[in-house]
Amino acid sequence: IPDSVTQIGYLAFAGCSRLRSVDIPASVKAIGCYAFEHCRSLRSVHIPASVKEIGIDAFQSCRSLKYVYIVGSETAIGRNAFANCSSLRCVMLPCPLTATERCAFPQGNGLSFFCRMAEK
Repeated sequence: IPDSVTQIGYLAFAGCSRLRSVDIPASVKAIGCYAFEHCRSLRSVHIPASVKEIGIDAFQSCRSLKYVYIVGSETAIGRNAFANCSSLRCVMLPCPLTATERCAFPQGNGLSFFCRMAEK
């Protein structure tokens, strides 16, 4: 993703079956609804502090997704953003996190959350 991009739009990469990892540049402020849904080969994603919003179902059904790194404590995570990510094992989050909607992450599959305290 080029550094000139400020928003990843609705369905932007949905269904990209060969996409394996995403390192979102610091220029991006928002990830739209369904932006990466059904990217079946996606294994990891790094979301910088510049991203203030992760849309509804943004990474839904990315069945190979194992690792998510969210850097910004002001990032709002939309409903079902990571739903049906059955391989998801580790989510790295800042503490405290501003807003996470209901069912943002899958439940009951051995998922571990790690909170990184904000530096003062």
